[in-house]
This record gives sequence, C-alpha cells and structure tokens, in this order.
Amino acid sequence: MSQTIILIDTTDAIADVTKLNIQTLLRDTASGIQRGGLLEIRALTAAAPYTKELFSLCNPGNGGDLSAFTGNAALARERWQAGFGQPLLVALEKAVEANKADSSPIMAGIQSIAVSHLVAQKARAIPSRLIVVSDMFENTEFFSHYRGATDFDAFKKSPAANRFATDLAGSDVSIWLIRRAKSPVDSVALMAFWQQWIDYNHGVFSSAKSLQGVEG
Repeated sequence: MSQTIILIDTTDAIADVTKLNIQTLLRDTASGIQRGGLLEIRALTAAAPYTKELFSLCNPGNGGDLSAFTGNAALARERWQAGFGQPLLVALEKAVEANKADSSPIMAGIQSIAVSHLVAQKARAIPSRLIVVSDMFENTEFFSHYRGATDFDAFKKSPAANRFATDLAGSDVSIWLIRRAKSPVDSVALMAFWQQWIDYNHGVFSSAKSLQGVEG
C-alpha cells in the first residue's frame, strides 16, 4: 500500500505547453502506482477547504502481474481501463483548467491535505508522497512572495507560520515548478524557501523540477 497525492495550482493561467507537460508527467506517475496504491489529484482553490478533489482511486492493477495460466489478464486490463484508466483521462483534462483567483494559498492547501491524508496513524504506516504543481508563489493576506519575501526567518515571524503550520508526517514532497515570465523573486531563493518550509513542517523535500513552457 502507498498513497500519492498531487496538488495542482490553477489559480493563475498555465501555458499550453506546460499543460501538456503536466499531463504527461501525471500519466507517468499514474503508471508507476503499485496495485492497491492510492492516487489522488486535487486542485488548489482560493477559499476553504483550499483543495478540490479531481480524482481519487486505488489502482486495481492492469493484469500485468498475473500469470497467463492462473489469472485472467485480459479481464483485469478491461476492469482497470473502466475503473481507473478512463476516470484518470477525464481528471487529466480538468487538472489543467485555469480557475484564476486573487490569492494562491499553497500552504493552506498543503495543510488541508496533511490533515486529511497524512497525519492519521494508519496513513503514517504507509509510504506517502505529495507532489505540488505550482509556480510556488504563496499569495495570501498573511504572507506573499509577491512582496519579494523569501527569507525564512522573516516568514517564521509572520502570521502565516502558525496559521498554516502542519505535520507532513515524514512524507516525501516534490515540486513541479510552473514558470512565469515575470517572477517576483529569484527561483533559487524560492526553492530554498520551500525546502525550509517543508522541513519545518516535518516533511522530506525530495526533488524539484521546472516544467517546460513559460506563461506571460
């Protein structure tokens, strides 16, 4: 058993080539989910509860691990396509639809996922992975990267530090970075900030990759 939760930030526009890149990576991620593992895709929203479910299913297995003599691989594949593959295709289209908003509460979205998926005793007993697909510009009344803030010590003194404090319960956290033509902060400093935030909230920063395409 395992769980992979993907949070996609569509509170700002995404370039078309970036959308395709995201969908390709989502398909690759889905294909790597072990049989019985949970894949959940959620969209970031500006208002509470800050995330919206787009897809949440356990992989039933596509028959690839069944013996030709003792299992019915064709039937398993058919059931996988109907019960997992097809719903995933629908979710992939919804996942990159823009829902522009005046705020981007990334921390609140991650906090919401942590509370619902990561901190329970049962969840702690299985491998958990969180992937955040975003430009990673936190933008709320409590803290905003659009004000040029990347100093983590300064962040810890802001209202956001306590308001959005959470427990990532040792989960692996990866970032797929959506690129903007105009960035309010240096990208290296931004990733360093989030690496510290993840560590501060008991997660394990796994990796960060820049997506193809630039919006704006």
